[in-house]
Amino acid sequence: MEKRAGLNVFLFSAYNVSYETIHNLLDAGIRLKGVLVLSSQPTTLGWGQRLRNLASFGSFREPSSLLKKHAIPLYRVDDYNGPEAEQALRDASTDILLLYGSKIIKPNILAIPRVGTLNAHSSLLPKYRGSASEFWMLLNDERQYAGITVHWVDPGLDTGDIFLQRSITAPPGITPRELRAIGRPIAAQLLTEAVLSIERGEVKRVKQDESQATKFKRPTPEDVDRFNKKYARN
Repeated sequence: MEKRAGLNVFLFSAYNVSYETIHNLLDAGIRLKGVLVLSSQPTTLGWGQRLRNLASFGSFREPSSLLKKHAIPLYRVDDYNGPEAEQALRDASTDILLLYGSKIIKPNILAIPRVGTLNAHSSLLPKYRGSASEFWMLLNDERQYAGITVHWVDPGLDTGDIFLQRSITAPPGITPRELRAIGRPIAAQLLTEAVLSIERGEVKRVKQDESQATKFKRPTPEDVDRFNKKYARN
């Protein structure tokens, strides 16, 4: 689909999880002005992943190839919050910044997009803010909070107003990696839906209930050991 004369959208992402979001945005005709990843990340998908993609989808699903096909720049920088990232956003006259798989974004970046910044987080916020949401909700036997939340980004950690949410069924025995993989295309869909909604003038902001909020850090080796012992298979 050809790009519409809509809002200028920019994506900060981890390279290896960016394909679905890029594809969905382009398929919806959204004006994607650029994608930014860290220079420390791989420059291509691993051959194992490429072959799995070929078997499942009929293509390697390589993000850089998709961007090249549509003449969209891919920026590789050392810091999501550094001067190169700032300049890329300004050069693109960015209206909306989307985040998926990036690190914490600081106020100097959040001040640039004209409309704002939206993040896709892998839980039903305000539950399971922070890192490794899938790991913690499975360890805590709280699979009911599995899902994707697209929320406005403020200087807090996953504290911004909610735009869209969708729950995910997490059956017994599912691993954190498997649950994250299920959520990836859903995140891409919701980010795309959010941009289209904003373009229609439908801007949604639902305050998070702080009394229900939970927050978790990256698991320690001891946490991982507890998880493995709990879900050890005979």
